[in-house]
Amino acid sequence: MIKRFARIFCLLGLGGLLLAPVGNAKRFNILVNATASDEYVERAEAMDYQTFHFIKGKFWGGSTRDKGLEQAQFEDLAESLSVHLKKRKMYPEPDQTRGDLLIMISWGRTSLGPNYRELQGITGSGDAMSQGSPEGPSEGGELSSASSEQMLNEGVGSLRSRNRVLLGLHGDLIEPTMFGGSPDQHLWDALDEERYFVILNAFDYQHLKESKELKQLWCVRYNTRAIGIGFEKAYASMTEAVAGVIGLNSNDVVVVKGDTEGKVSLGELEVIEMSEEEQRIVGE
Repeated sequence: MIKRFARIFCLLGLGGLLLAPVGNAKRFNILVNATASDEYVERAEAMDYQTFHFIKGKFWGGSTRDKGLEQAQFEDLAESLSVHLKKRKMYPEPDQTRGDLLIMISWGRTSLGPNYRELQGITGSGDAMSQGSPEGPSEGGELSSASSEQMLNEGVGSLRSRNRVLLGLHGDLIEPTMFGGSPDQHLWDALDEERYFVILNAFDYQHLKESKELKQLWCVRYNTRAIGIGFEKAYASMTEAVAGVIGLNSNDVVVVKGDTEGKVSLGELEVIEMSEEEQRIVGE
């Protein structure tokens, strides 16, 4: 569901990308899933350049306290992204009546649900056998351990399903076998760790203004592990690393490399108010 936002942010007076080397830079994998309509890809290839406006999407704070994530401002994320969009010949449009794309930025951190056996201190089958579980409801009408586990695991399963969508891993993943891993093991591993993620949804701006309908052109979902990196550095590196696939089809989840070096410093933002009708269109 698209949230209601009252402002479109246009970027003006952009500066350059300033790199600030950081000692002991960390390398990390970034998972990317990029999709685009065939009509858009064909049209974009024939254009010398495209212009865009930004709009704020949704924020997911996760279940772990993360000061860096909490302090991240939409305007800063938009500034950083605008620099890397130049690689795709996409530039900010200062005129609210003009523009090709409306790019919605959503971001956050995934949450992990508890495992019932871990909560019970069970680390293996021997522990599970030694602890046992009562048969049927206990006195006072409380649920049995087996019922509690089922309910908790159903909740965890729902959370994992949500994370698969947020991370762009909602295709068919090959399950690991009892004899070995899976070619998709790195994707299953991603679901078992908290990850920073960004979702970019691009809509046809002129179509929105003329027909008052959202027409999606492309979407890019990218993410990396949250532990040991920090959101500011992760976002800057992720966005730089994935810029080349924005507005294209990756056909599958791909892995690119990022690191914790570099910081983006840019100019000021001009804030343009949306009309009441436009607010309604991009509302819930």
